[in-house]
Amino acid sequence: MSTYGRIYRGQIDFDFPRINRRLLIMSAVLIMISLGAFFARGLNLSVDFVGGTVWEVPSDTLTQDGATAVLADADVAAGSKVQVVTDANNVRIVRVQSDLTNQRESAKVTAELAQAGDVKVTDVETNFVGPTWGKTVTRQAAKAFVIFLVLVSVFITARLEWRMAVGAITALLHDVIITLGMYALFQFDVTPPTVIAVLTILGYSLYDTIVVFDRSQENQARYTKTGHYTFITLSRRSLNQVFMRTMNTTITALMPVIAMLVIGAGFYGQATLSEFSIALLIGLVAGAYSSIVVATTLLEWLKEREPQFVKIRQRISDRGGDPNDTRWVEYSKRRSAAKVPQASVRHEGAVAADNRAAERADLYERPHPPRPRKKSKR
Repeated sequence: MSTYGRIYRGQIDFDFPRINRRLLIMSAVLIMISLGAFFARGLNLSVDFVGGTVWEVPSDTLTQDGATAVLADADVAAGSKVQVVTDANNVRIVRVQSDLTNQRESAKVTAELAQAGDVKVTDVETNFVGPTWGKTVTRQAAKAFVIFLVLVSVFITARLEWRMAVGAITALLHDVIITLGMYALFQFDVTPPTVIAVLTILGYSLYDTIVVFDRSQENQARYTKTGHYTFITLSRRSLNQVFMRTMNTTITALMPVIAMLVIGAGFYGQATLSEFSIALLIGLVAGAYSSIVVATTLLEWLKEREPQFVKIRQRISDRGGDPNDTRWVEYSKRRSAAKVPQASVRHEGAVAADNRAAERADLYERPHPPRPRKKSKR
């Protein structure tokens, strides 16, 4: 059987606690890079957030350099963006963005773009976006994010426990920081679809984390009373049980996202699909990673400090065991193995008792047959 088949059937026991401690170093490095890029370079906000003008020129002859030259002649080339996309009718569109807010100057640029693209002025679609709209969207998104965190914290605390809520919220923040950091590092455009994608990421990341935590709680309720397992051991057991489920869910979710990125954005030039799918792609990978590494490791650190698990670790040490050994051994097998010698002793004792009873019977056995009874006289 192949290694993948053994992993899929749960026949390989990964030492997740040891692996996760090493991967946390990578998480720390990624967070430092993300924060550094965010504060040093900032996000590349689209015109929808900063305000400006967007021109869409349906032309087969206008190039990106030609559109940039038009903006340079109008002295508005700074901070501008030019994209060549294809609309739903397979028409080539040159999309030009600028932070120009003066409508008179915008009308001049419209005429020059129409001339450069050899189209009518009326064919050029011009959209003016004020900065107020972008600020409103940003404020509403931030408000929705805070409300989401509060509701998630309350739900997980009520359904599971507060330590798991802390782990889940930390994993969510980890995913958001890395996603925004990658956007700042590579200067991807931040558009309204990007905001929607980031909010969607939170649901995927939370789902993976809840699956892991729910299994951890089940194993804790089942095995903690035996006094033989630390929480790290139970956590390792839980991760091995749900690992392939998490991987299958993530791979299944990534397939349509990659299809949108490659086919929609790559072949058809749909910029909106590209803006949406890039954020989803980064967030889905970060969410699957954080649910296994970040959230679980933080939960292990918090749970191992509970009094019951402190006592279990001490009990294991007193019996001569190693509380840091997280390998899984079924407690029922231990008990059955321990009962075998006792059963043998009881069996041997029963046999010995039967032998003694037989000896006593032999002592009282008569050496001759009994005398026949005398017949009574009538």
